[in-house]
Amino acid sequence: MKKSSLIYLLLGIFSWIFVVSGVFKWLGVPSFDKLFTNIFGGRNFVNNILIILISCIVVATVIWGIKKLNKKIA
Repeated sequence: MKKSSLIYLLLGIFSWIFVVSGVFKWLGVPSFDKLFTNIFGGRNFVNNILIILISCIVVATVIWGIKKLNKKIA
């Protein structure tokens, strides 16, 4: 991964953490954990495993897409 791509990735992550998540909270959009609690119900061992698995799949898909886009651009 190029240095500039890594910088843009980190800027995007930090802007999401500090800016976009605050705007979503202000607008009343549920956070990721509240969404999973509404879908799966209360926390227990099986639900935690499913949530971790789904989160890993989402993160892996985003990283794969970024790498594919980076190869297409370069």
